[in-house]
Amino acid sequence: MYVVPGIEKIHFEKIELSQVISNPEKYNQKDIQIDGYAVFGFEVSSIYLNRHAASKDNSENALWIVPDCSITDKQSKDINEICNHKHIIIKGLLNTKEHGHLGFYKAEMRVKFIQLY
Repeated sequence: MYVVPGIEKIHFEKIELSQVISNPEKYNQKDIQIDGYAVFGFEVSSIYLNRHAASKDNSENALWIVPDCSITDKQSKDINEICNHKHIIIKGLLNTKEHGHLGFYKAEMRVKFIQLY
């Protein structure tokens, strides 16, 4: 699990990932909590609704996830190894102006909290 210092002062609205994917603008610049299936790897850092959706590799049904700037490179590598192809819970800020690798994703989420589900 990774938690950004000071996170206890932030209120995260718990939202279904499917709602965020279908209407990302509604949650733009909001602190939200979602859960889904994580995939990390070469040019991949995303969260999907479930394992089946991830196997289809359709980035239109996923969010790009990036670590908060306070997460070190080692912590990021550890998170990628531990959480890859696992169901996770993440909390962070959604940004619909950014769309991840090559602009293929619905939005980007800057992660401030991550844990296995």
